[in-house]
Amino acid sequence: ESPDTYYNTPAVFPMYVTGLNISYMNQMGGLEYYTQLAQQRSALLWKTIDASNGYYWSKIADKKYRSNINVIFRIAGGNKEMEATFIKLAQKAGITQIKAHGYNPGIRISMYNAMPVEGIAYLCNFMRTFQNNFPSNSAKM
Repeated sequence: ESPDTYYNTPAVFPMYVTGLNISYMNQMGGLEYYTQLAQQRSALLWKTIDASNGYYWSKIADKKYRSNINVIFRIAGGNKEMEATFIKLAQKAGITQIKAHGYNPGIRISMYNAMPVEGIAYLCNFMRTFQNNFPSNSAKM
C-alpha cells in the first residue's frame, strides 16, 4: 500500500475527451477551418454594428484590433435603459449571457468555436429588429 502514489495518477477521462475533441476538430479541417468560421461570425456582427449608423457602437474603432471571438458594444451612446431592454428581449429570444463585464459595460457577444455562424446571423437579425423597434430617442418598453 502506497498512499502517496495516487497524486501521480493522471485524470485519464479528461485526456480521453480532449483527444476525441481534437480528433473531431482535425477531421473538420483543423485550425484553418475554425479560423475561417471565427472570421465569418465576427464579420457578420461587425458589419451589423458598422451599418447601424452609430446606434450600436464599439470603442474598438480600429478594425485591425477588433476581436473575432469577443465583441463588446454599447447601444444608443451607452443608454443603460436601452441596453437593459436589449438584454431582456434577447433573453426572451434565446440569446443569453450577453451582459458585459462591469469594467467594459454594455453588451458582450462571445463567439467561441461552439457558436454556429447561424447563431450570429440570428443575433444580427435580432439587432436590426431591435434598432427598428427602439429608436435611440426611445428607451421605454
